[in-house]
Amino acid sequence: MDTIEHALTDPKTALDPYSLYPLLHAHDDIYWSEAWQCWMVSKYDRVLDVLHQPNLFSNEDRVTTLLNALPPKQRSEFKILQQHFGTGMVHSDPPKHTRLRKLATHAFTPRMVKKLTPRIESVVNDAIDKALETGTFELVADLAYPLPATIIAEMLGAPREDQDMFKQWSASIGALGGQGTANIETFRMVQHNIHSMREYLRGLLRQRRANPQDDLLTMFIQAEENGDMLDEDEVLSICVTLLSAGHETTTSLISSGILALIRNPDQMQLLLDDPNLINSAIEEFLRYDPPLQRTWRRISEDTEYAGKLLKQNQLLTVWLGGANYDPDRFDNPTQLDITRKQNNHVGLGYGVHYCLGGPLARLEGAIAINLIIQRLPNLRLATDDVTWKVQGLFRGLEALHLGFDI
Repeated sequence: MDTIEHALTDPKTALDPYSLYPLLHAHDDIYWSEAWQCWMVSKYDRVLDVLHQPNLFSNEDRVTTLLNALPPKQRSEFKILQQHFGTGMVHSDPPKHTRLRKLATHAFTPRMVKKLTPRIESVVNDAIDKALETGTFELVADLAYPLPATIIAEMLGAPREDQDMFKQWSASIGALGGQGTANIETFRMVQHNIHSMREYLRGLLRQRRANPQDDLLTMFIQAEENGDMLDEDEVLSICVTLLSAGHETTTSLISSGILALIRNPDQMQLLLDDPNLINSAIEEFLRYDPPLQRTWRRISEDTEYAGKLLKQNQLLTVWLGGANYDPDRFDNPTQLDITRKQNNHVGLGYGVHYCLGGPLARLEGAIAINLIIQRLPNLRLATDDVTWKVQGLFRGLEALHLGFDI
C-alpha cells in the first residue's frame, strides 16, 4: 500500500499513469487512499458496477463536498462555483439527468453528426495542405486542437475569432475531480473561468433569442420533450461542458492515436493497407490511451461495498484507464491492437453519463487520423521530446512535432 501511495503522490504518475494500474489491480477491489482522501476502483467489473449505480455513487454535490471542507467564510466566496456544478447533465443523477439528456440529445442525433463530415474533412485537409507547404507539422497546435474547437464553436454559433478564449477557459475547468482535497487557489481559478465562459455564452443566448440561427444554441433554446424545455442555467451548463470536455477529448484522441501508430509501425501499416480498419482503430485508441483517465463520484449513503465500509459524502475515484488495462478483461492490455475484437472499453465512460459527444469525437478522430497517415508519407516523430500534460481528469499531449517526406 505504501507503494500505491507513493505512486499517487509522484508527479510522474499523473503524466504516465500506466505504472499505477498494476499496483491497484493487485490490491483489493476497492482501495482507500490516505494521500487523496478518497476510495478508488480500477478493475473493469468494479468500474462498471460503480458507474451503473448512480443512486449510490452520485454525480450530484461532488464539488459541494469539496467546498464543505473549507471554513464557512471561504466557502461563501464560491457561490458561482456551487451554482454551476449544481445544474446540468454532468452534475445530476436520474431522473433529473434523464430529462436533461433527452433534451440535449436533440443536437447530437446520428444525422446531425454525419452532416458535419464535409466540414471536418475540409478543416483537416487545410491543415495538412499547410504542413506540406511548410514541411513542418506540430499536430496539437496545427490540427488536433483547432479541429474540435472549430467544429464545436461553429455548431454553437460562436465567432471563430473567439476560439482562443475557449482554450484558456476550458483548460482549468477539469481541475476539480477525483481527489478528496483541493486548494483554494484551484477553486478560485476554476470559478473565474466558469464565470467568464458562462457570461460569454449568456450574451450569445440573448442574441439567439432575438435572432434564431441554425446552430446548437438555438436548438437548445428550442429543444422540447413532452412540453418540457431547458432553462438558461441548464443550457449554459451543457454548453460549458461541450466547450471544455468536448474538444479536450478529441484533441487527445487524435494526437495520442497518431503517436501510438508511430510507436507501433506494424499497426500503422495495417491501417495504411486497409483504411476501413479506422473504426476499430478508434476504439482501440480510446482503450489504449483514453483522454479521460478517471472520473469521480460521491457516496450518497453509508454502505458496505466490496467488503469495505463506505461513508456518506466520501469521494470515490473511478480509474477508467485502469479498467481499460485490466488483464482479467482484455488480453495483452498493454499491446496496441487496432483489430481487437469485443473491445468494450470505458474510454468515454459508461452508464447514464456515457459521453454525449462520443459520436462526434469518433467521427473527427477517424477522419483526421486516416487523412494524416494517408497524405503524409513516412510519418514519424521529428523529435524524441514528447511532452504530456494533465488537466484534472484529462491527460493529453502538450505538443507532437511530426516529420514526413515531401
